[in-house]
Amino acid sequence: MTSHTEIAARHRKVLIANIIIASQAVIWLITASFLVITPKVIVSFFGTSYTPFTITLARIFGAELTGLAFVSWITRNPSESSTLRGLALSYFICNSLGFIVSLFGWSSGSLAQTSGWLLIALYLLYALLFAYLRFVVLVRIGESLK
Repeated sequence: MTSHTEIAARHRKVLIANIIIASQAVIWLITASFLVITPKVIVSFFGTSYTPFTITLARIFGAELTGLAFVSWITRNPSESSTLRGLALSYFICNSLGFIVSLFGWSSGSLAQTSGWLLIALYLLYALLFAYLRFVVLVRIGESLK
């Protein structure tokens, strides 16, 4: 039999997961909107010159990011903890790779100094949040979250 304390602890863990996943979804959707609608603004913000190729690539990335934002929003409250652990691990890997790629882009000079750091910081923040979620918060949660 599950005690009220265990149920409350589960609900807190799910709430933490919901906040992290939903906040990332909102950031992704805002960024995706700019990439699709006004890619020149985003491309120039990061100090890159824009060409028809970079504008098209930015719009394609915006379209993909829109899909990820909606997947994040729709799946932010799964009923099975294995799904939540899988999402947390996937987003940890995604943000870790984004951090590494952005850091290399910044160090090679292909990203503007200030805006490059913003991108690096966001990827690092969400990589750490999803690592915390997956490897600390969700370690001992049961299979059913209901």
